[in-house]
Amino acid sequence: MSENNDFEIGLRVKALREARDMTQEDLATAVNYWGEQFTQQTVFRLEKGQRTLKYTEAKHVADAIGVSMDAFLGEADPGEMQLVKTRRALDALYIKAQEAVFALRTFPGTMKAFVDAEDAYWHKWRGSESEKVRKDLVEEFYGEVRCTAMDLLQVFADTAPVLDQMMKRSAQRLAEVGTDEERSELEAQERARIAAGPHGKVPEEADQ
Repeated sequence: MSENNDFEIGLRVKALREARDMTQEDLATAVNYWGEQFTQQTVFRLEKGQRTLKYTEAKHVADAIGVSMDAFLGEADPGEMQLVKTRRALDALYIKAQEAVFALRTFPGTMKAFVDAEDAYWHKWRGSESEKVRKDLVEEFYGEVRCTAMDLLQVFADTAPVLDQMMKRSAQRLAEVGTDEERSELEAQERARIAAGPHGKVPEEADQ
């Protein structure tokens, strides 16, 4: 990249990063997913025009933010910034989905802890003066769990058709894009972004 363009490129990187709601540290972490060695200070110097980007680095920064190389060259189409906002919304959706998955995975263990505690009480203290309190607690628990289960079923029922529509629409749009080689490249990019998660962070595997 020409040194004369460093300042302009830095401004574009900052604008695109902020549109994606990423911190400088977030961007550095995401870029490093592609094998770079960026730090928050690297991004800071880049945005100030104090560091020249190599072509491969620029490509990885663009991939990390979720834009084309044209965005760095000042030739982005009018939909480029909207695409960044779309990815920002996708980040938020991804985080919510991960929170839901974590909650669902930990719920059985939490329920077992309650059942074990309730069993321990039953075997030792049933019939005591605290029995009414225990009964009220158990009834409250099962009532709340029943309501939660019904809420979950409704969420799944509402989400399934929307997700199905989104997947069909994406498949249709992908099929309309260019050659087989271009489609393969798009698919590879999407798989990498999904694997990286929000801001390029690879989700940790849950304990089995």
